[in-house]
Amino acid sequence: MTKLEDLGRILLANSRNVNGNRKELTPAERSAILAARAAGISPTQLAREFGCTTRTIQRTVTRYKNHKTVESRPRSGRPRTRPKKVTKDGQKEGSGVEKGQ
Repeated sequence: MTKLEDLGRILLANSRNVNGNRKELTPAERSAILAARAAGISPTQLAREFGCTTRTIQRTVTRYKNHKTVESRPRSGRPRTRPKKVTKDGQKEGSGVEKGQ
């Protein structure tokens, strides 16, 4: 077994979420892919080792060339908020209205 195969097995230990879908690549996985590509390992071989498609390997390399980082980019959309708690008297906590006013 090669060092790349060992690394692929370690990184893939938690590669699926509870629904069985593939999780997003971690920065460690992206770094390993970039290092292996720089060493001349083919996208097909990397895809087998990391349990993803060759397109994922190609996109990872392209994103690194364009953005110079292995971190995830921010996503668009509204941030999630937590619902405000309602007190016994029906007021929402944090609404700016205090008791006794």
